[in-house]
Amino acid sequence: FYVNNPKRFLYYIAKVAVLYNPQSNSQQFYQGHRARITCLSLLGQTRVASGEAAYYPCIRVWDHDSLQTIESFKLATAGELPISLASMGLCSAAVLKTKS
Repeated sequence: FYVNNPKRFLYYIAKVAVLYNPQSNSQQFYQGHRARITCLSLLGQTRVASGEAAYYPCIRVWDHDSLQTIESFKLATAGELPISLASMGLCSAAVLKTKS
């Protein structure tokens, strides 16, 4: 992802989200996950949602400027509740209950 103001690139490696600033050739790291990150979503101007692959996965919403966690969503049981995150003006999350 490309993050504007300041201009940085956002990507993940294992359980760490990386913000790379090519102008200063520097990196910042968000280390709030306990398992491998599998998805990222930009939410508005400064917020990021990131999800992990784990038996009891967690989705974290965090600020890419301060690298502080704003909210954490933990699933009660593994694999039962798929969650979809979107940014359509406001941050929204859809939780779907499925039957096996």
